[in-house]
Amino acid sequence: MAKTVTFVIANPAESDTFEKNFNAEWRIPAQIQIKDPRKGKSGRVYIRYIPYESDIFVDNQQVEFNLVKHRIGESVNIEKPSFVGGFIRVSEDDTMLLKYLRNHPYNVKNAQKNGWRGKKFFEVNKKEMAKESLENFKSEYSLMEAVFKMDLEDLKATCLLTGVISHKDMYDKTTEEMRHNLLVLAKRDPEAFYDALDDELSDYKRIIHDCISNNILMLDGKNMITLANGDRFASVSTGDDVIEAAAEKISDPANKDTLDMLKRRLRREKGEYVAPRNEEELEERTEEIKESKKRKQVGDAGREIDNMTVETLFLAAKAAGIIESKTPYHLFEGKKLLLDGSKNKWGDAAIELLESDEGEETLESLRTAYFIYKKNN
Repeated sequence: MAKTVTFVIANPAESDTFEKNFNAEWRIPAQIQIKDPRKGKSGRVYIRYIPYESDIFVDNQQVEFNLVKHRIGESVNIEKPSFVGGFIRVSEDDTMLLKYLRNHPYNVKNAQKNGWRGKKFFEVNKKEMAKESLENFKSEYSLMEAVFKMDLEDLKATCLLTGVISHKDMYDKTTEEMRHNLLVLAKRDPEAFYDALDDELSDYKRIIHDCISNNILMLDGKNMITLANGDRFASVSTGDDVIEAAAEKISDPANKDTLDMLKRRLRREKGEYVAPRNEEELEERTEEIKESKKRKQVGDAGREIDNMTVETLFLAAKAAGIIESKTPYHLFEGKKLLLDGSKNKWGDAAIELLESDEGEETLESLRTAYFIYKKNN
């Protein structure tokens, strides 16, 4: 009984599980052009699988080869080799099919020289396959162990570098979901995992991702990154990777000052003291401190106003000139602070109105007006 030779699809179908899977059936062309591998030959030639022929090269076959007839469907009817469940098994006696598959441009060993980048298959060599499988298991285990040991910061950075999540999705994902997505990638395509981390721009991409996460840089859609002040930092055409463009920018020695600036800001965001290098940076830092203090003061003022009693707010607003005195009542934004039918006057009348359901909208307007006063003073 003749032995069989097995050919396997090289790329499993996409899946969000740990298991590799294949399409039910994949039929490859039974006639295709390749770079002529024969000794003394050059250029390109058509090969064709016809079981009863003595060769796969059309110039050595008895059956007429007419490309025009082939294109309009009038040439000889030939059956396409079919991969079922990811495999095709060929008897060693079927020399034509073996030769055809071994010379086919979809075969991994021929793909590069024929310029084929699509779906591929390969011939199984059991010894080589066992060795490769063991290496793959080691690689997968190593990656999975690394993923489980990652702290949160490394986990986020690796998810962004490998593309399993985006900045937009990062805050919607739990730690468990991020770890799971990385494990799926490590199991399904460890090479893609390593490629993302071993990319010569990976360190620069990490810096860009960190700057975006810390609001030093802003991701404006998919095609532009801006500085916090709105100035454009990097932009690309639709379909290109703006993170990669920004990473390339800061990797350029001519932009070392820009890279240093981002690193220093990241260190400050993480709570480190970074001494200013020159008067310009000192002035910039001084302005940042002023803005930070102002934001803190505004925040404190907002909390203070929210916690004020109505009487305290009324007195403070009156002292600030927001509420006017008009005998025997008070006015706010030209309106009398008095409930209809009330016998109270002056401050009592105003407080009575502000504490009532009818005066709820006026009270909120007064809080806002006093907040703006505090913010500007």
